[in-house]
Amino acid sequence: GSYIDPHYLERAAQLFDQALKLSPNRQMYYFAKADIYNVQKKYDLSLVEYEKALAAAPSVPQAQWYVAVTLMALGRTNEAVSFFVPLAERRYFPASVEEQNLMAHTLDTMGRYDLSVYYYDGIAENQPKNPVVWAQFATILAKVKHFGDARIAARYAAALDPSFENEAIAFIKQLPNEGKGYPLISIVIIRLAHSQGYDIE
Repeated sequence: GSYIDPHYLERAAQLFDQALKLSPNRQMYYFAKADIYNVQKKYDLSLVEYEKALAAAPSVPQAQWYVAVTLMALGRTNEAVSFFVPLAERRYFPASVEEQNLMAHTLDTMGRYDLSVYYYDGIAENQPKNPVVWAQFATILAKVKHFGDARIAARYAAALDPSFENEAIAFIKQLPNEGKGYPLISIVIIRLAHSQGYDIE
């Protein structure tokens, strides 16, 4: 099962405390302690450890990211979002799909489509057969005026799932006529679609 005896978690936290007395600037120990508190859903204590990790190495993006995510978990959204734009401007890419989506959607709510498009690009690349991802990518491409790319991404979403076809057609019709050529992103999407057996040109 997934049950972990709380005694072992407490003992692990004690061992990391001992390690930190010897090496107080080792971020990995703070991360490890925070992970223990995350398992216990003690996010207020996790935040303390992530903030210590951030203080130990302020320029390391992982510490900034985990402070932001933990603030979100605690409902302190306004504080959390202050970390997102600087991280996105540095092109920090979280490891998990869930965290990548959190980054992209948070930037969307802030109206920073110029930054969120980078994350949708990565998410789409990692999920080449997910029509929902490609439909989202098409929407963001349109917001940053990459209309040619947006058309291609919408067609690919519809090719992956025909139930998207009517929505894709309506979406493409409302796009401005400019940007009909095939920029680099479109070429990559077309090649990807061909590799999956779809002709979207």
